[in-house]
Amino acid sequence: MKISKSMVLQDLRNQFMEKFPSLKLEFYTLGHEGDATSKTKQELLHDRSLESLSPNIKEGEFIYDGEMSVKEFEEGLKDQFGLNAQVYRKSKGIWLQTTATDAWSLNTQDGKGYRSTLDHHIEEVKVQDYDLE
Repeated sequence: MKISKSMVLQDLRNQFMEKFPSLKLEFYTLGHEGDATSKTKQELLHDRSLESLSPNIKEGEFIYDGEMSVKEFEEGLKDQFGLNAQVYRKSKGIWLQTTATDAWSLNTQDGKGYRSTLDHHIEEVKVQDYDLE
């Protein structure tokens, strides 16, 4: 993931969703601890520039892959670039914070999100009772 001062948060979100279409990133003024959820009132607008968040933000490449856990991913963005990120997973029609499953890999989270959107058409089975006397 390329990170530069001139980028806005939406640019990072787009890069992430290209790799993981059933996941999304949100950014916050403060990070979350352990399995606590991030607070909506601390959510940053997507059009905020990285430079406006931190004028001294380090520019560079954040290296990650699908085998990285959500926790490692979020901590990496915080440690390397000072960005408080939260991964969300699609679950049917809503987005869930992944705090309870931060140990799962990004690939596992994305797969779970994708499967939740599948429409499973299961034929109705008509059961009839028969008297076997």
